[in-house]
Amino acid sequence: MTTMLTDEAATTLCDDFMDQGYIIIKRCIATALLDQAKQILTEKIYKQFKLKDNLVPGLLQAQSLMDPYDLRVMLQKELEYFDIPEQLLLSPALLKMLIHLLGPDLERQLKLELLVNAGGGNDFFIKKWHQEYWSGSGIFMLQVWTPIHMPEVAYGLELIPGSHKWGHIPHENRQPLHIPEDAQPVSMDIAEGDTAIIHALCLHRTLATAGDTVRVATLNPVRNIYHEKAGFEHLRCYHPFHFSPLSKIQKMLGNPHLSAFRLRGSQRNP
Repeated sequence: MTTMLTDEAATTLCDDFMDQGYIIIKRCIATALLDQAKQILTEKIYKQFKLKDNLVPGLLQAQSLMDPYDLRVMLQKELEYFDIPEQLLLSPALLKMLIHLLGPDLERQLKLELLVNAGGGNDFFIKKWHQEYWSGSGIFMLQVWTPIHMPEVAYGLELIPGSHKWGHIPHENRQPLHIPEDAQPVSMDIAEGDTAIIHALCLHRTLATAGDTVRVATLNPVRNIYHEKAGFEHLRCYHPFHFSPLSKIQKMLGNPHLSAFRLRGSQRNP
């Protein structure tokens, strides 16, 4: 059962986000939705490779049969096909928090990133310290990180609270050239059913899992439709998923010429 987010709790989380550069919303994703996502991934792996009808062994075997990057792209598309990314973002407590942080006019990046941590891989999968800003995310974009499958012994991300206030950190070969000696990294306290919202300038890295432990998560970038594009957002595609009343009126008006009487007398629905 998911928890309701009160206005008071949302305000506190906003303050935490300003201070730390990230927040974690506890028990905001329905178990049924996570189970649906796991089932979609399991069935795709089974159909593609005729492997065991179980997510973890299926993933581990599939990675030996297909390039790990191509495997993730294939699975990402499957989640997109079943509209899982948008259903995650429309979870009531998460949506309420996004509206508090960004406003009601929201769009998501169409290319969901599926993050599979299976205890190995190069720095594309087990990422070093980095800011999402380095890869083109603007400072008005939020990174929504949601574990889909995360055993208690699995690891998530390590972050440096307050690093979003350091600005754009100089880097070379996808690594920061300097991290202050007094920086105090923390391991993200997150579990299935929780979601993290991370600022594009918050310094973070992947914590590798051990042995055959597998962690699967999604990264769902979200921005306000009307905010200035402060990165390379023009190279990406977006889909609006929540509108304010004023934006809904714009959609009814249909065009910037505000054509007179466009819907007057119309019986069509929609």
